[in-house]
Amino acid sequence: AFNHASRSHRDLGEIYEKLGDYQKAFEMYKFSFDWLKTRENDSSMNKNNLIFGIFFYAHRCALMLNKLGKNAEAEEIIKKPFANYTAFLDSEENAASLTYAGEPFADLTKYFTETNQTSRAIEIW
Repeated sequence: AFNHASRSHRDLGEIYEKLGDYQKAFEMYKFSFDWLKTRENDSSMNKNNLIFGIFFYAHRCALMLNKLGKNAEAEEIIKKPFANYTAFLDSEENAASLTYAGEPFADLTKYFTETNQTSRAIEIW
């Protein structure tokens, strides 16, 4: 149930994004981001999945904030989740975690490309 709440808002966010309603898309992604952040210190949750999920929704939020002209807010929302996720990957030994890293990094590089930060996008890849 916990995962489905964030996932259903992600799906709605993707619909709104495709329709060009970036404010509603941001609200849906932000719900999922906040939903996971509230569980960040919950020891019963899988910490690795939370780190991935928070990073995933952070860059989705950043993409929408950029479209809304809120670049400073976009940069702020990705800073800590990006650092946490890359630190997690640096110490990760599970190949599956590394395999799935491409999806969130693809969206993050899209954000960097859209904000004329091509060198940051290239650095990630």
